Amino acid sequence: MNDSSAHELIASLELITPTIPQERLSVRLTLLNVGSRRLLLPDPKITALRFQSSARPHVAEWYTRILLSVRSTVVTVLASGAAGTFDFDVHFRSTEIERFEPGNPAFHRWFVEVPPGEFAVWYEYQVADDFFDGDSHWRFADLQRAAMAENAVAWKGNIVSNTIIGVRS
Repeated sequence: MNDSSAHELIASLELITPTIPQERLSVRLTLLNVGSRRLLLPDPKITALRFQSSARPHVAEWYTRILLSVRSTVVTVLASGAAGTFDFDVHFRSTEIERFEPGNPAFHRWFVEVPPGEFAVWYEYQVADDFFDGDSHWRFADLQRAAMAENAVAWKGNIVSNTIIGVRS
């Protein structure tokens, strides 16, 4: 398959929460298949959200305290003209949570370091021949096999959503 499938997918990002509290942010990613083929794609990961604070010149880093392993990667099949939506509840890194405590509602798998103030957020979605899902250990060949079973094409490419500007208090 050539990289023309990248042009068959459009990404858009929107804010779900009307205001941005100090500790978290909720966003929705929509992936729209504008091509003529059924596309199979791995479900987007929260860590492909990119944050850039107006106070820092670099893209913010993600942190985790839990590593997971699952049997297979979660995939979505989009028919021509269909859209898939993916909601992300982003938690900002806090120095108050030092260790994992089962049942602690303040603990979440992923945190991103964004200081208070204005920031930009966007989504970078990429699937290439060297695709590797760290949770399931799936590779691009696994996506291709799953796509064949679904009478679809494994999507490959790199797309970037629109950018949202927010202010963290």
